[in-house]
Amino acid sequence: MQLKGRRLAGGRYRPQPAVESLHGTLILRSETLGLEFRAKGEELYFLDPVTGRRLLGHREEGASRRAAEARVAELEALLRQSGRRSPGAR
Repeated sequence: MQLKGRRLAGGRYRPQPAVESLHGTLILRSETLGLEFRAKGEELYFLDPVTGRRLLGHREEGASRRAAEARVAELEALLRQSGRRSPGAR
């Protein structure tokens, strides 16, 4: 896999080569976004170099959101069973 970028410098777009890590991950840094675009095998993702956290892709974000919504529903049901109301309920 190749990872290529361009950076605006001196009014022109110039090639920005990716760097390969010791583990074989290709890394392309975006100063504009403050993120790293990474590629390993067939996997592509963004990483926040400040926190070291990988940003979720749209599928991962959707699955995470659905899991959180299911957990909220579960906790609301437990509150109803105990006779309490959830803080957001009226």
